[in-house]
Amino acid sequence: MTPVSRLQPGTSTKATKFFRVLALCRTIPRLGLQNVARVAAYRTMLKSRWYRWRLPVAATAKSITHSESDFFRSSSRPITPAHISDLEKAAIQSTCERLANGQILAFGRHIWNIGNPPFWNVNHGAGGAVPHPERHWSQIPDFSSEFKDVKSIWEIGRMDWAPALAMGCRLGGEQRFLHQLNIWLQSFVRQNPVNRGPHWKCAQEVSIRLIHVLNAWAIVEADTQSPVATLELQEFVATHVDRVRATLIYGIAQDNNHGVSEAAGLYIGGLWLAKYGTTSRARQRGQNAARTGHKNIENRIARLILSDGTFSQFSTVYHRLVLATLSEILLWQTRLAAPGFAVITRQRMEAACEWLAALVDASSGDAPNIGANDGANIYRWTLAEDFRDFRPAIAVLAHRLKRPDLTMGLQDPMVVWGVVAPPCKTVPYSITTPSISQNARKFAIGGFARLSAPDQRSWCCVRAAKYKFRPAHADANHLDLWFEGRNILCDGGTYSYADTSGIAAKLKSARFHNTVTFDGADQMTTFNRFLYLDWLEGEFNFDSVSNTIDSKVFWRNGCTHLRRVQPMRNGSWKITDV
Repeated sequence: MTPVSRLQPGTSTKATKFFRVLALCRTIPRLGLQNVARVAAYRTMLKSRWYRWRLPVAATAKSITHSESDFFRSSSRPITPAHISDLEKAAIQSTCERLANGQILAFGRHIWNIGNPPFWNVNHGAGGAVPHPERHWSQIPDFSSEFKDVKSIWEIGRMDWAPALAMGCRLGGEQRFLHQLNIWLQSFVRQNPVNRGPHWKCAQEVSIRLIHVLNAWAIVEADTQSPVATLELQEFVATHVDRVRATLIYGIAQDNNHGVSEAAGLYIGGLWLAKYGTTSRARQRGQNAARTGHKNIENRIARLILSDGTFSQFSTVYHRLVLATLSEILLWQTRLAAPGFAVITRQRMEAACEWLAALVDASSGDAPNIGANDGANIYRWTLAEDFRDFRPAIAVLAHRLKRPDLTMGLQDPMVVWGVVAPPCKTVPYSITTPSISQNARKFAIGGFARLSAPDQRSWCCVRAAKYKFRPAHADANHLDLWFEGRNILCDGGTYSYADTSGIAAKLKSARFHNTVTFDGADQMTTFNRFLYLDWLEGEFNFDSVSNTIDSKVFWRNGCTHLRRVQPMRNGSWKITDV
């Protein structure tokens, strides 16, 4: 039978709309009716202006009551880490000097001149500014012809520069870096009053900003017996916690990193406020937020991290983001002596750590660029790492989980900076191969497998059609091939969701993956930027005797694709498509 496309050429517009409606009806139950209801409720509250009433824009004077005072008023003695490398010291110094010159390294690669203090509501990468930054966050669009992609504005508002400046202060005892940290925070508060402008639009961004600032506080106050929690910082934490809590329903509905990040922001900010708040109201506010965050962390991890360690977004970069978030959760749970998490929560954390460790190239630290990739690399505790080196994020979580077999010989940077107590035995600084087997690993529930050639010089990753959550890419039966640390056959990933040239849409299609299509049709029907309809189904088998993977994909139009992958003894690979 000749394969046919889902919609034949000449299909009428009415017929096309009819089939799309049918496809949407089939897909909604897989998204989860409860999640669909949550999204509908959130959008209704947006359009009805309920959030503008519930979360009013703070008057500038009121929102910066203590704006001319310092957020950070003390600095413990300069630190001389025993195990920190000269490369890391140089990276910290160069990062801080770059910040002093009004520059940041955006998305791990691009040098942006942002000003000192920064111009907060400008897209420093593509140009353009938010036309009405004085508006309520609910009135700011995600995408605009005037400022392009809002994530380029959020990048400086995430405040990953805050821990870097704190490190620079501690490393060399230079108070000018601490002074700059205070100046930038004061500038942000003045120009972005609570609930006003793009930096308050996304609760995940608010959570990331909150955690970065508290990490900076932990570094600055690491060796002081009586940490200073200024009124400015308490107000900063409290307003951020309130903002996250108000729209948590939407973050949960996404079934992705948003729910995890926002629950973490509530939990960490709440724990800190409950511990260091100077009024009973602030402490109670913190306890309530921490309780809500704890509950939702357990809920999100149990749901979104499958038992084989696969994360719901099917992306190595977003998987790293989740590992970094889990590390922060465990850091603050340990530091503030909070109650632990359920057994299944820890099990899923370990499984997620093992998943990424299994897909990391041992010689380079890189990993397949599978799934969406928006350039995120948050909560970095080592500044010398390359954006494509996934080992540091794995190692930090492995230390928190007390899994030395997954630390790859890397030290615990949280111990180096004194934010957690050191273990009984120090770990030398040297990158090694993870002890878990990388010869053949199958993650059958999430639909991933790794195979290595007999000579260990090459390996591959196969993506099967296993979509328990909405897929971001049409990548069923995609094959990633690596040779001596180089990604020979790769996945393009994605970068900007606001791209207007069409390249972003192409990158996520089957045509831009190492797989097959029928009559040029994509594997699934695109509904919008973030949703495919009619998710594929598939079978996934691994034969340990012949070291062979069989991945079969069933298209909704009746077409099937079987891909067999087998490493040969001479180091070559045999890929058979049927």
